[in-house]
Amino acid sequence: MNAMAQAGQTGDKLAGRTVAFLVRDGGAQAETLQPWDAVALAGGRTVLVGPERGEAHLSDEPGAGLRVPVDTALAEAHEADFDALVLPDDVPGPEPDVTRFLTAFFLAGKPIAAAGRAPRLLLEADLVQDRMLTSAPELGPELEGAGGTWHDYPVVACHNGPNLLLTARGAQDVPAFCDALVDEFAAVLAQHRPQRGMAATTRS
Repeated sequence: MNAMAQAGQTGDKLAGRTVAFLVRDGGAQAETLQPWDAVALAGGRTVLVGPERGEAHLSDEPGAGLRVPVDTALAEAHEADFDALVLPDDVPGPEPDVTRFLTAFFLAGKPIAAAGRAPRLLLEADLVQDRMLTSAPELGPELEGAGGTWHDYPVVACHNGPNLLLTARGAQDVPAFCDALVDEFAAVLAQHRPQRGMAATTRS
């Protein structure tokens, strides 16, 4: 999406894989574009899913940002068309289409990555029970109350469940989130099935 991604892909860890990015108009720019570029540079196909077709405005501060094309409206998006899902820091919701979309990825055993405040959507869809995760710190008590195990780490990769759940605290942890996203997605998707076993954590 930026000049680096447009210049060409520099790896093949995610070659042949399609990754959905669920965003809203006014969503966070860095938490969307940096993981987007990481997936593209690893050879993956990226698809922006938004509330409706057209454009979404992404910004990290008032009066700034850029507009990006939305490829697929959320109401028309189906889990079967994607290999994995990324929830940037600011995403639409809660609403029935969001819950339907997220739940379908969990039921299919497909990996999901969520940063910052995005794990709130997992909470609202009742998808954090017995999972290890991190998030924006203010969500920690709610996630714990819903049966999740919250850690104040930059990135947490949880394999103890039906799918890989990769979470990050927020904007300050985006570089580590991008690295983990590519490596974890590639490892899980190479097996063509969800990984099982204990959760792993990544710390700075």
